[in-house]
Parts: sequence; C-alpha cells; structure tokens
Amino acid sequence: MFFEALAGDGESELVDQAETIDVRGGESRLGHVEVFLDGQCENFHLRKASTSIHPPPRRPRHSSLLLHPQTRRAGIGLSRGLIELRHNLASIVNYIFFPTLAVCVMYLLRDMPLGDTDYSLGQYAVPGIISMNILFTGLMGIASTLMLEREDGTLHRARAIPHGAIGYFLGKLISQALLCLVTFTVVLALSMILFDGFALHRANSLLTLSWVLPLGIVAMLPIGVVLGSALRHPRQLSFVSLLLMCLTAVSGVFYPLSLQSPMLQLIGQAFPLYWLGLGVRGAMLPDAFAADELGESWRLLETAGVLSLWAVVGSALAVYVLRKSSRRAVGSRMKESSP
Repeated sequence: MFFEALAGDGESELVDQAETIDVRGGESRLGHVEVFLDGQCENFHLRKASTSIHPPPRRPRHSSLLLHPQTRRAGIGLSRGLIELRHNLASIVNYIFFPTLAVCVMYLLRDMPLGDTDYSLGQYAVPGIISMNILFTGLMGIASTLMLEREDGTLHRARAIPHGAIGYFLGKLISQALLCLVTFTVVLALSMILFDGFALHRANSLLTLSWVLPLGIVAMLPIGVVLGSALRHPRQLSFVSLLLMCLTAVSGVFYPLSLQSPMLQLIGQAFPLYWLGLGVRGAMLPDAFAADELGESWRLLETAGVLSLWAVVGSALAVYVLRKSSRRAVGSRMKESSP
C-alpha cells in the first residue's frame, strides 16, 4: 500500500489507520505498510494481517439430513414429479375418458349374472377396470413419455445435472403414481354412484386399498420405464398395447381366473396385474365374491409378496436400463454430429 510522505508523528497515525483500514483492492490481505519520510523509505511490518477482501464463507444453515445424497435425490424427484403432475392435470380428461366409458358399459351389464352365481358381472368388473386403468395410465403413459423425451434430448439433459438420472426416474414414478390415484378417485366415485353393494364401508376395506394401490402402482410403473427405454421406436408401442390387452384377458380383470384353463391361470398369476386386481376386489367386493377366486379367498398376503417382488426387481432393472438407454442415446447423437 502506497502513501504520501508524512512528517513527524504521522508515522504512528498511519500505522494505526493501516491496521483498521478496509482494503478493497487486488491484494487479498494487508501484509505491510511503506512510509516515505523526506525521500527515505521505511518499512513497517504489521504484526497481524487481519484485513481481508472477501468475507469468510458462511456455513450452510441446512441440517446434515438435508445434505445427505439420498435425501437430495428424493427431494429432486419429488419436485420434478409435482411439476409434471401439474402439467398432466391439464389433460386429465384424456386419462379418465376410457375408464369412465368402461364403467358406464358395465352399468348396462349390471343385471348379467357372474357365471352360475347370483352376483352381477358388472359389479365384479369395476375393480378390474380400476386395475386396467392403472396399467394403461401408468405403465403405457410412462413408456410413451420416456420414448419421446429420450428422442428430444430431455433424458440426456437430465443426466447432465447432479443426481439427474435418479431424480428423473423418481419424478416420473411420482407424477404417474399421483395421476393414477387421481383417475382412481374419479372412477371410484362414479362407480359408487352407479352400483350398489360395494363393501367400502368396512374398516379393513380402506386399509387394504391404502396399501394395495400404491404397491400395485410401484410394481407396474418400472415395467413402463423398461419398455420405454428398451424400445427403439414409438410405433413399437402399438404391439406392446396388443400384448397388454391379451394379458388383461388372462388376468381375471373382467372374468374370474378360476373359470379359465390351468395354463391361463399360471400365465395370469405370473404378472402383477392379476394380483393388483385381486387386492382391489378384496377391498371393494363383499366376502361372498371370494368363492369365485383361486383358493376361494382374496390371498392378500400373497398379493403383498408378489407385488413387492415386482416393485423391487422392476425398480432395480428400470434404473439400469434407463442409464444404459441414456448412454446409447448420447453415443448416437455424437456419432450423428461427427463429420
């Protein structure tokens, strides 16, 4: 730091001022002061260089829990999921039109008996419609969206940020799961108006729905992620839709699986759609309907086990396939941009 020449006792005043001066220059700390007296240069080294240009960094006020990587990933996924849900609610009519139409068709069949029983086929099919709606709204919805966003580079941009792939995956699961719950509420309300005899007044009915629906959604959505990541072209989804319709026919959605052939019973029980429909029927229908099910019971314990297995294995496979698909998309883009 350079000062003008001082005379007499100005030296001590200069040093006192230099120790308290607010330095805003290029130097980071004040190390010494040069005082010129009558053309002579004297160096006065300060004992303590305490003046700093930049203030000390502030410690973040967040707790250690909020800074944990797993917590940050969950927060990113939740935020992304809620944003996408707001966009999807703008077109909610597209999601509830077909299940609402199916419930109205079942209302026209309310007097048709279920097999040799006195129960209504239309009432039996309503829980199946709810399960099928979760299948197509959740599974096919996330598969088609993922294919489009992979092609336009959205998935590639998501991987460029910290925790991007996991946050993207969690955001898709949360948005589609909440959308399935919204459509379920609309279809259930319409069914309660049109049909009589549902057993939702029981205490264990709402308890069963509270774990069957989320578990079934989490079991199905990763399958959509795998399909959307593995398929190369959106036109291939039409073939997948045909396979899902065949799966619906052998999963006891509209007709009891016990009245079908043993081979079809094995195929139906291998996929989560049957177990989701069985759990929803166990929550909504009276216990007398269980006589038409396999084992003449709702088998809720087996339902929880199979859906949990699909959820765990499917989620792990979905994350792996999603990362691999993103790398493949990045590689193809670099190959196209290279001369």
